[in-house]
Formats: sequence, structure tokens, C-alpha cells
Amino acid sequence: MIARDSASGQFVSTRVKTIDELDRIQEEADRAVYRNVRHAAFSIAKAARASIIKSKKPSAPGQPPRTRAGRKGIRRAIRVGMESRDEAVVGTMYSAFGTAGGVLEHGGRRGDTTMEARPFMGPALESNLDRFANSFEGSIGD
Repeated sequence: MIARDSASGQFVSTRVKTIDELDRIQEEADRAVYRNVRHAAFSIAKAARASIIKSKKPSAPGQPPRTRAGRKGIRRAIRVGMESRDEAVVGTMYSAFGTAGGVLEHGGRRGDTTMEARPFMGPALESNLDRFANSFEGSIGD
């Protein structure tokens, strides 16, 4: 590029080089999304497991369920699955716990028993919302 210097009136030559780094930035952003979504999903699962305590007495409606099975049972059935790089599913495995996880979370009938809701996944998500509100800040490089 050639331009005239306004102060001296002489011609000045400059060179400009542009570097297209959009692909690199997109890759880094994709990695950050995956990392943050995965971290959020595992943190929610951990909070849900921690809310379920071992007790012989059932929990009150509106409180997280209790288990008699200790480390087995519902806590063991809570799993995380990455559906894609930006989407995760957290909940109880049907193969391990059947429809009981949904009935506990929302209430309803299971067999001959009607249960009031004893949510554990929703509160786990709620307890982590503030923590993840700013999780993307600073997660993409310079």
C-alpha cells in the first residue's frame, strides 16, 4: 500500500499481512464448550449422589430420596452421558434403576405405589447454576 505522508508530502510504503485464525479460534472454543459442559454434568451428578443419604427411614416428600443400599442402589445408577460435544445427559440409568428415578424426581405411580416427588436431580442442577454461570470466562486462550 502506498500513501502520501500528510506532514512531509512524501510517499510512504507499508505492507499489511493478515492471518486467518478463525479455524484455530473455533477449535479452541469447541474444546472449551466440551470441557465446561462435561465438567458441569459431572458436578451435577456428584451433587445428586451426595444428596442421597443412607437411611432405613424414607425421606419426606420434597426431600431427596434415601437409600438402604449404601453405595449401590440409586447413587450408583446416576450417570453422565455426553450426547455431543456441547450436550450432556445426567440422570439414572434405566437398565440399572428402571423408571424409579423419574418417579422419585417428579412423583407418580410405579406399580401399585403412588409416590410424592422426592427430587434429587433438579436441586443438584439448581445448586450448580451460579457456579457455572461464569464457567466460560477465560476458558478460551489469549
